[in-house]
Amino acid sequence: MWRIVCLLLVLFTCFSAVVVAAEEPSPPPATLEPPSPAQQILTPSPTDAERLTVLSEFEIAKRRSGTYAAGGILVAPALLFNFEDTNGDSFHVRPPIPGPWVTVGVRRPNDVSWQTSFLLVPLGRESFWLSPPRVISSIGLDVDRISTDQNDDPQIERRWQIGLRIVGIGFGPIPLPLALGPHIGLRWERWLSENVSTYGWADAAVMPNLMNAIPLVGLRGEWGIHWRSQRWPGLSITASAFQEVVGFTIAGFMTPGAKVYLGWHY
Repeated sequence: MWRIVCLLLVLFTCFSAVVVAAEEPSPPPATLEPPSPAQQILTPSPTDAERLTVLSEFEIAKRRSGTYAAGGILVAPALLFNFEDTNGDSFHVRPPIPGPWVTVGVRRPNDVSWQTSFLLVPLGRESFWLSPPRVISSIGLDVDRISTDQNDDPQIERRWQIGLRIVGIGFGPIPLPLALGPHIGLRWERWLSENVSTYGWADAAVMPNLMNAIPLVGLRGEWGIHWRSQRWPGLSITASAFQEVVGFTIAGFMTPGAKVYLGWHY
């Protein structure tokens, strides 16, 4: 009998201990303290690839890697100036004739682009010696590297464009290079909505003349509106105002005009 009573007392004691342990409140979870300045400095900043992974689908679509292209026309009256003209005729204005502009590039997965662009501005028809009249035009060829976006604001893009520029004169289908040298420009684009943006581009070049090494200075500027189609992803239409000045202090030409072109993933 005493053995049964002792066994019951032991079981009751064990059961009570289990119940008390189950009813004890658990300790409060540890609160996370903000990282110290030292920890913030030691924490590495995200790379470009890591930053691109957290962008929205629209942001990724804007930076689609692969081949892109654009082409259109520039309508600009060529203004030739020569302040050494002894006859007092320092300016010659050529009628505006539509000229082609085209660019082709490759955008890498790291958001860096490599592209080449070609621009031709017709100046009119001229005859030399006994040859029949031929179309005379100014030509320009750029081979560039475009940097990644240098701005943290997702609504505004800012990129450097650095490369080599070649300018020359075209006699009919025959191009004649006159000068070449480096150029650098800054491109920016501000998104107004998911498919409309405004953009600008300012550029400067120094190009030694191939005949006498006298450097020509080239300045370009462009501002326009860029529209991207939502129905046909990749298709875009752009209209812009364009200005270029190429010359050496007292002589050269200007081409203020308007440019309209179609783009594919541009």
